[in-house]
This record gives sequence, C-alpha cells and structure tokens, in this order.
Amino acid sequence: MTHVVREDLSVPISEEVAEALELRPGSPVQWERTGDGGYALRLALTRQEAARRLHGMLAHTLKPGGNAVADLVRGREEEALLEEQD
Repeated sequence: MTHVVREDLSVPISEEVAEALELRPGSPVQWERTGDGGYALRLALTRQEAARRLHGMLAHTLKPGGNAVADLVRGREEEALLEEQD
C-alpha cells in the first residue's frame, strides 16, 4: 500500500489500516523503527493507559501494606545521616 506525503508532511491513512488499528480522529499513533531500518505505524498508548501499565509492572516491587513514599523518605533520611557522619 503506497501513500503520498502531503505538503504539510502528513500522511493519509487508508480506511483499511484505520479499521485494522481501530483508529479514530485524534487517536494517538507512533512510528517505530524496525530492524531493517524501516518504520512501522502502531497505535500509541494514551497517557492513562501507559500509567496503568507502568503501575501494574511495578506493583510486584511494593510490599503488601507498604507505603512506597514513606519508604523513600526513610531511605533519604538514612542517607543524609550517613553523609553527616562522614
């Protein structure tokens, strides 16, 4: 499938591709570099979806019932005490 780059550097997407990727006006897309030096278009994650996935990826690092912010603050306080002792 061949498309022509417009004067404003936009590229029209065929209905076939839009349907396959479930694209709608305003859908976030991104170009990814392929191993052979080309590029592939794919549906990008929304900020909300990216945050949800990141949270899920890091969930295993949290202790059940733990408080990550309190742990971070406690760690920084301990580091500061060690620096003062040097």
